[in-house]
Amino acid sequence: MKPSVSSDLVGIPIAVVVNSFLLGGAEREALLLTSYLRNDYQAKAVIFGFRPIGLLADLCQSQYIPYHILPKPPITYTIASWPGAALFAWYLRKSHIQILLSFTTYPNLISSLAWRWGGVKLCIWNQLDEGKGFNGRRIEKFAFRRASCFVANSPTGVTVLEKNGISPDKISIIPNGIELNKPQKNRGTWRKQFNLTEDIFIACMVATLSKYKDHETLLRAWRIVFDLAPSPSPHLLLVGRLSDSSSYLINLSHDLGINSVVHFLGEEKDVAGILNAVDLGLYSSTSEGLPNAILEYMAAGLPLIATDLPGVRMAIGSTNSSNCLVPVGDAQLMAIRILEFLGNPKFRDFIAKENRKRINAYFTPEIMTEKMVRLILENLPRET
Repeated sequence: MKPSVSSDLVGIPIAVVVNSFLLGGAEREALLLTSYLRNDYQAKAVIFGFRPIGLLADLCQSQYIPYHILPKPPITYTIASWPGAALFAWYLRKSHIQILLSFTTYPNLISSLAWRWGGVKLCIWNQLDEGKGFNGRRIEKFAFRRASCFVANSPTGVTVLEKNGISPDKISIIPNGIELNKPQKNRGTWRKQFNLTEDIFIACMVATLSKYKDHETLLRAWRIVFDLAPSPSPHLLLVGRLSDSSSYLINLSHDLGINSVVHFLGEEKDVAGILNAVDLGLYSSTSEGLPNAILEYMAAGLPLIATDLPGVRMAIGSTNSSNCLVPVGDAQLMAIRILEFLGNPKFRDFIAKENRKRINAYFTPEIMTEKMVRLILENLPRET
């Protein structure tokens, strides 16, 4: 589709900066934005990221998107020290970057410190997370003052920025866009992989297995579902990069006696295929901006149950919030909601259709990229 914004970005080098080449929600969003900037606006958009290397690098290669894997500053330096910023500025200058779009805490800090040294004309700070990495250090306060302008994808992001002294008139709200890849395996193939027939109810959660995602509450809810659901027993798929919490969660599933119906898949390229194979999306996180997984569930035509966070509420809208949202840490109510969806296929279908409508109305990659391009053009200094 032809962009509705006429752009002066043709041939301009743009770096989209991510924390690492492991694949999380922010990295998926960065990849999507880079792709649309290149294909729809003909910008020379590339991805800069730091080690470690993971699935994001594979996806860049498969989509022919240039990327650069950079070393993080030496371990003796703090997260955004001046030596690290100087090193990053050298990479920016070497690549002739003119516009810098950074995502999440570390990239935002180091980009804000380095961009002017690197000859960059515009630095946009993207607050896509809930600001867990900030602790009020002097270097952080200085970095906040240096960015050209700010983007938040949710009310939580706006609050983080305002708490750090950013004036509301410098903050633009640009919700995430979502675009599912074509499934690599169909519904039947995925179910067969777990020996699950079509009559078995399957739910999934797509998220890194970190403590902030609170898989523990979800597992405790699933124990209740396992006890009360009719036969055949429903199954739960946990899709996401393993972390320090993984062994605890695997052991917990054994302790709860649900290890036979809970599957830990790890990081997975074919998220679209998995979402096509399940009946319900789940999200139990304790804090978020606007989670990409929620938008992925909605784009896949799935009903969902999630913790009541501002970004999640913004995604699903007020109409369905009473049916789909539960308080953080409430395993009992989450289980009740899951059982309600499990026992009512018509209700699941109704919510799924409403979710897809909202995606098409508010969260397409075209809408997201157009808003970002408008912001760039409004703030990009003109040659005199």
